[in-house]
Amino acid sequence: MSGRSYEFVQLDVFTQTPLSGNPLAIFPDARGLNNGEMQALAREMNLSETTFVLPRDDATEAREGKKVRIFTVEEELPFAGHPTLGTALHLYASESKSKKSAEIILDSVCRASDTRHSAAFVCVARPVQFKKICRDHP
Repeated sequence: MSGRSYEFVQLDVFTQTPLSGNPLAIFPDARGLNNGEMQALAREMNLSETTFVLPRDDATEAREGKKVRIFTVEEELPFAGHPTLGTALHLYASESKSKKSAEIILDSVCRASDTRHSAAFVCVARPVQFKKICRDHP
């Protein structure tokens, strides 16, 4: 990673009070990071989870969702609740008004038994529905 820099945000999920809730680090554009680098960054963040968003072209994101990977300090997870909701809310809040839609679809690694499992999460405080589509890891 020498010579490269990546922006990240840290936020608290499930709270409206700073420094409470579940902390989460999000790398909104993790293109160019390999598995080991993502794991090393998650370890450096030292939070329960860190997410890495891998942006794709608009057509792919419309069809398959935003590619997201979730790491703890020790391993990659196929799914976790607060990182999924926190990342979806951050991505939604970061979209320009002209691109904002009523749903955010996240495409993440899931166990083979969960392939194409779809779960909807409704955030009561926001008029948006979050969907998560799980796929086999390529």
